[in-house]
Amino acid sequence: MVSLVWCLRIVAGATEYGANYDLYLYYYPALEFSFEALRAGHLPLWNPFQLGGIPGLATLQAGVLYPLHLIYLIVPTALGMGVQAFVHLLLAVVFMALLGRGLELGWLAALTAGLSFALSGAVLSNLFWPPFLESLVWLPLGVTALARFGSRGRRGWLLLLSLAVAMPALSGGHQNVVYIVYTFALFSLLNCSAPAIGQRSLAPLRQLWPIALAIAAGFALAAAQLLPTLELAQQSARSTASLPLYQINPPFNPLDTAKTTAALLDGAVMPPAGPWLPYVGALPLALAVSGLVAAPMRLRWFCALLVLWGGLGMVAPEWFLKLHAQVPGMSWFRLPQRAFLLANFGVALLAGVGAHALVSGATRLRRAAAMLAAGLALGLAAYRYPQLSFLVPAAAVVLVPVAAWARRGTLASAAAAGIVVLVVVDLVGFSMNRQNLPYLNNSWRRIWQHQRVYGDVAERAGLSRVFVVRGEARWSAKVAMLFGFFSPVDYEPLALQRYGALFYAAVGGLGSGGSKWPFPFQGDWPGSLVGPARRFLQLLGVRYFLFHPEKLSGRDAQELTAGLVRVEMPAWVMNPEARGFALFEDPEALPRAYAVNQAQCGMALDEWFRRVAAGSFDLRRSVMLEDGCVPGGRGRSAEREVVIEAYGDTFVRITAEMEEAGYLVLTDSYYPGWQAYVNGRREPIRRANAVARAVRIAPGHSVVEFRYVPWSFYGGSVISGLTLVLGVGWIGWRARRTRDEDR
Repeated sequence: MVSLVWCLRIVAGATEYGANYDLYLYYYPALEFSFEALRAGHLPLWNPFQLGGIPGLATLQAGVLYPLHLIYLIVPTALGMGVQAFVHLLLAVVFMALLGRGLELGWLAALTAGLSFALSGAVLSNLFWPPFLESLVWLPLGVTALARFGSRGRRGWLLLLSLAVAMPALSGGHQNVVYIVYTFALFSLLNCSAPAIGQRSLAPLRQLWPIALAIAAGFALAAAQLLPTLELAQQSARSTASLPLYQINPPFNPLDTAKTTAALLDGAVMPPAGPWLPYVGALPLALAVSGLVAAPMRLRWFCALLVLWGGLGMVAPEWFLKLHAQVPGMSWFRLPQRAFLLANFGVALLAGVGAHALVSGATRLRRAAAMLAAGLALGLAAYRYPQLSFLVPAAAVVLVPVAAWARRGTLASAAAAGIVVLVVVDLVGFSMNRQNLPYLNNSWRRIWQHQRVYGDVAERAGLSRVFVVRGEARWSAKVAMLFGFFSPVDYEPLALQRYGALFYAAVGGLGSGGSKWPFPFQGDWPGSLVGPARRFLQLLGVRYFLFHPEKLSGRDAQELTAGLVRVEMPAWVMNPEARGFALFEDPEALPRAYAVNQAQCGMALDEWFRRVAAGSFDLRRSVMLEDGCVPGGRGRSAEREVVIEAYGDTFVRITAEMEEAGYLVLTDSYYPGWQAYVNGRREPIRRANAVARAVRIAPGHSVVEFRYVPWSFYGGSVISGLTLVLGVGWIGWRARRTRDEDR
């Protein structure tokens, strides 16, 4: 069924380029870059090609350490993305069906729950956001482990719970990790507060501490990914402090509660043109109403609370957003609407319970009540949406065996199978995905369409930074790291906070707190290239500007290129793909590394921004230091005596000649984990000019080496390794003990 849905409803109609270009802007380039580095034999600990350099493993989305991503080492990235999407849809069905079996549902009822979950709008919508899909599927597996542990008391199930915590974190879906862990906590509290859901209980309250320990072990298992990410978050414009409401729920999401509630209810059962987040289907919703009648009390509460949480996230009233921001872990994330995946999970689980109650209910009274509830809900949906009206007679035909009170045997199985088929028809029979995905129709090749252009630019620029003035943004956001040149900008959710502040200052919005626009953490240039903006780009060492053809055809072309020198490249004229592209050079840009002997100390960051914008701070003769500053000096630049001898991802060697003591400035990102050695001796790195690195050097010849040793990654790897060894050792010990007991 999943294969048929995939071929007929996901692949067949995909001919358009939809509203979400993140697959091309972010995920494909990030995966291609990261796993190409792994194929070359080294971990991408540091990415020097974007934003002055950012930590490679910490930027959330590539999931380099996610075990299922090993396929990217074997197959091309686009094909790997397609395989990953299909495999995770299949896992969503399997894990949800296993949860149904853990709650003692029949196989076909459990399959109903699995398909209601995997083919719902919440899951299919995440085909466009791979980390959300890949993390989401582990939710039912963790709840299965909790249900089994609660009913049987065997702690071996908690290893599965640890895995269900670790895998979403390793996949990069960190917003889902928070949602998933809160869901596990909710299920555990409801399950342990009294006899387990539909099961026996063994000293319920004493079960909470091993559950907490298992969740902590899951985080420890993913520490190699989580610790670098948390470190980057602390340095980013999207820090772990609370985001303001306008960033959590940007203006394009309506806050009119009544209208949004109506739209939510419509979207829940109205077949969309393509996969859309709130769509749960009319029949699964009717079955969920049936399940709500028939489910045990605690399961009913669990699912109802998930539906309430997800529904409020979709509606997003202001009081909910304010409350949401106070919950630990929630204030870091945008778009609370994504919590609707929890509502969809609750509806799917209740749909399975409802299907089980209709076909195999313990009593005729309970079965009759469940059938009545399902019939009323389905009839109401068909009345509201006439295109669904065929479902009423179809469902009636399927439920004839139920009406005949068939308890077991062929008729009951046929009824359950009919329900499964109708659920699939309801969820995907009326809709078709029309949005292209990178692994369909070779659409990913457009990212490489200007390969010769970018390759020529990378070779010409060397270590100088290149600003790509983009026209077709969706295909060129991350070309710098794909083609090996250095860019001052990037589309990055965890861009460094100082870069956000500097970018905003460059277009007139002075302030050290980062940009005030709705997306302060992407690291993309938010404004023009003229006036103060040009001085800030010079500060970052941006020497070259590559203009896409459409950027030179408008009225502002002359203003954009004022003060720049056009670089003539006759070889490009012979290359048809490069016609219209233009490369310009800024002769006043700072080099990647230079030395000065004058330092400005104790200057407020806002004041320094203003002085740079006004042109009253001479960047070539002075440096602004925030700590460990020795003021004074004659303000002499020594950039000609500075040579970068070796430049790698995690190692830089520079030589400098100075007549008097001063500072060597490297216009790469100041970031924890970098260490500096001057003539073999360890020297502290100082934050220079808000974003760069500087070290104190003595008169004469100096050899300065920068080495990246991210203790967040190495420490996290030790924690992950020890946790894995302890887990495997515990499994071996338990297996040996069980074998001895059997003897």
